Amino acid sequence: MPGRNLSTNRADKAMSDPLERFRKVLPMDWIIAYGDRIEMLRAVGKAFSYGYYIAHVGGGETDPNFKYDHPDHTQRNAISAMSDLHFAFNDKAASNLREMSVVHGNIYVTGSPALDDIVRYRKAHPNQQRTDTIIVSINPMPWSQKHEREEFGAILEALSGYRGRVLWIEPAGKDDTGFGWLRRATREKVPEAWQRQHIDREDFLLEMATARCIIGNSSLMRVEASAFGTPCVEVGNRQRGRIKTDNVTILGHNNLSKWTVREELNEWSKNRFPKHSPWENPDGRAVETIVELLESKCPLLPVRAYPWAGREGARKWKRVKHSS
Repeated sequence: MPGRNLSTNRADKAMSDPLERFRKVLPMDWIIAYGDRIEMLRAVGKAFSYGYYIAHVGGGETDPNFKYDHPDHTQRNAISAMSDLHFAFNDKAASNLREMSVVHGNIYVTGSPALDDIVRYRKAHPNQQRTDTIIVSINPMPWSQKHEREEFGAILEALSGYRGRVLWIEPAGKDDTGFGWLRRATREKVPEAWQRQHIDREDFLLEMATARCIIGNSSLMRVEASAFGTPCVEVGNRQRGRIKTDNVTILGHNNLSKWTVREELNEWSKNRFPKHSPWENPDGRAVETIVELLESKCPLLPVRAYPWAGREGARKWKRVKHSS
């Protein structure tokens, strides 16, 4: 709906300020929210209080009746609870959303937009060979910083002396408790030659497609890496509750040491797996599917009254709506 939507997949702590600016000069009826981050929850909470319609991309990733060890899962369900349209990445996610008692007729399975370029990349490069690169991706554990530090230390010790190439990705989640420590530890303790603070998307697809193995606690191992069939060693329980893919083996906290990590890396990296992700749109058209659904479904919902607009705002909105 050109001219009347604010689409965002990033929001900072001051997300209410852009909303304040936009709503005063450009009447909107829809907010599109992507994912599960605390920044997104803040934005959706503010939009919900204003009465905007909300479309959530990526809801239902985990069982809503289970207690998890990471706030993202609860945040994701809270965003879904405030949303009017739901674009689930797979049938399991759609089923989880139905358990949350959201309106069943407003749930659509689209695949993940994050995998569209991977599907195209995979078709363009069908026979890439594995290298000796090990990718490390560890993100904060806000509710279990003790485990976060144990995971970091075990992986770092296990890779000491490794003669191949290591690509250690700087952690994401800057608003998460524990991020500061994890970033400092990465910059101070990980060999500088291993560290990558930024990597272009195209280069990262190549790295994932050809890596010997990926290790850490990031969702990329189940979501993106499974599309390449890349072996992954998941450390800890940060991703507990998501669909477990064949390419992932899980090393729990009860059996965590540099020796167990090293052994698991050596053995699991020998395996080969199908190149398919439960999150992918088979045609690589998740984005197009979402846009088409928005264009067809949005006009069918009644325009809400905007109590913040006042009479003048209502007149402006009427002029915009009839001229669009």
